[in-house]
Amino acid sequence: MRTDSLRRTDTTRRTDTTRRTDSLRRAVGGTRPGGSPWTGSTRRPGSAEPGSGPRSGGTPRPGGTPRLRRSPRARALAPALALALALTTITGCGMDDSGKTDAPVPSAGTSGVEDATRDTRKVSSDLLDLIGVKGKVTEPGPRVGECGDGQDRETHFQMRHPWSLTPASGKQLDGVMERLRERLPEQGWKIVQYERDTSRNKNLNLTADHDERKFSVNVVHLARNEPPALSVTVVSGCYRVPEGEKVDRF
Repeated sequence: MRTDSLRRTDTTRRTDTTRRTDSLRRAVGGTRPGGSPWTGSTRRPGSAEPGSGPRSGGTPRPGGTPRLRRSPRARALAPALALALALTTITGCGMDDSGKTDAPVPSAGTSGVEDATRDTRKVSSDLLDLIGVKGKVTEPGPRVGECGDGQDRETHFQMRHPWSLTPASGKQLDGVMERLRERLPEQGWKIVQYERDTSRNKNLNLTADHDERKFSVNVVHLARNEPPALSVTVVSGCYRVPEGEKVDRF
C-alpha cells in the first residue's frame, strides 16, 4: 500500500511538472484566438518581473512570512528589466542586442529610416500627451531592428521605441490606465488587451493597435515599483526602404 501511494504521488508530481512546463511554453511562444495581429502574442507583460516587488524592510507580512530585502543594485535594475519584458511581449518573441526577432511582422509600407524614426517619435509624443502626466521620461530614442521572418535586413526594418515615465509622485498615475483605455480609441487605436498580469505585483497592462499608422503600443503600470512608473513600448510594422536604398543602421 505504501509503495502504491508513493507511485501515485510521483505520477502526480510528474503530471504537475509537465503542466507547468507546457504553460511556460505557451507563455513564451504561444498565441490564442483573438490575439493582436501587431503583437503576435498575448503573453502578459510582467509575468516574470525580477526585482519589481513591493518595498521591503524586513517587516513580517500577515501570517508571519518576512519580506526579503532587495539590494540597491536589484532596485536600480528593475525599470530596465521591466522595459525588456515589455519589449519581448509586444514583439511576440525574444530579441537580441541587434534588434533581431523571429516573429513575422505586418507590413508598414515603404519608408526610409529617417522618416520612420520621425514617425515613431511622433507616435510616442502623442501617447505622452494623451497620458497627460508630467515626469521624468527616459532619453533613448527609437531604434531600428530587423523584421525577422526571413526578410532581407538590407531592405526591410522595424522601429521599436521603449521608454518609461516616472512622475514626482506615484499618485499622479492613479486612473491613468483607465483614461488611456477610454481615450485611445478616440485617436484611432484599438484596445486588444486590458488586464492585470500574473506577476506578484498584478501590474495593469494595456495593448493597442493602430491599423492606419501601422503601430502597436504596450503600456504597463508599474504601481508597486520603487518609484512607481509607466513602462511604454511602441513598435511599428515592417518597413521596406525605397527602391535603390538600403537600411543604413541597426
